[in-house]
Amino acid sequence: MSETAVGAEAHVAWHHRLWRWACPQGWGPTDVGWTLTIAWECVLIWISIQPSSEPERYPNKFYEFANLKPSEMGDTLAGVFAVLAFVWIIVTVFLQSSELREQRNEFRQQREASQDMARAMAAQAAIFEDEMRGRAEQSAEKQARQLSEVLKSQILAIFSSPPTLIFSNGERLNFNIQTLINKKYSKGSQIKALDTHTLLSHFSEALDKISETSADKSNHPRFPELNAIKSNLKLLTESLEKATNATRLEFRYEDLLVLQNKFGNFLSIR
Repeated sequence: MSETAVGAEAHVAWHHRLWRWACPQGWGPTDVGWTLTIAWECVLIWISIQPSSEPERYPNKFYEFANLKPSEMGDTLAGVFAVLAFVWIIVTVFLQSSELREQRNEFRQQREASQDMARAMAAQAAIFEDEMRGRAEQSAEKQARQLSEVLKSQILAIFSSPPTLIFSNGERLNFNIQTLINKKYSKGSQIKALDTHTLLSHFSEALDKISETSADKSNHPRFPELNAIKSNLKLLTESLEKATNATRLEFRYEDLLVLQNKFGNFLSIR
């Protein structure tokens, strides 16, 4: 690289450094205003050193201006400062426009920040809602399993110790489920291995068989054990309503609702 090119690059770099020192935040309306003001002052100085129109009396325009009448001097100064006033009015307009632009940017940033915060809060609310729903579903599933075990033990107790059914007309009948259902079990362990839904189905089948053999359709059996079964079955279906779909499918929720309605034809809560 030649010495001329190196010198030119150094000169440009010096100008850039000077520019960054003079205007660290860039070129703004105020800088333009001061530049025009200095330029106008330079013009006035140049005019003031020009030869006077009356060279025999004044050496230049400045001395001619200094000897003007007060009214004429005031008019001249008014014209001089009118230019500066016009320049700084324009600068003020640009400054206000820049401030308004910055305010709009700030408002837009605040609006975007508010929208981001609202989205974050909505996401947190959704997460919290999911957590609460998950906890409620877990609690409902736990309660449903406990009620299922209670129902199973109640029906197994009826299998092992058949109660005496008391009909509304006063008749009595030994409620032996194994003798009333079509499915037969040779061992008690087979019955104990059945799930709650199957035991409830056998229980319902036995009640249907009694209802079919009764001539008086209003002559329904009622006794406390059956009332307790119906109460726990209702609690079980209510718990399953709050559980997950997988839990409802596991417990055969729809079938339990059918059994609950069928028990209403036989039982009355007192």
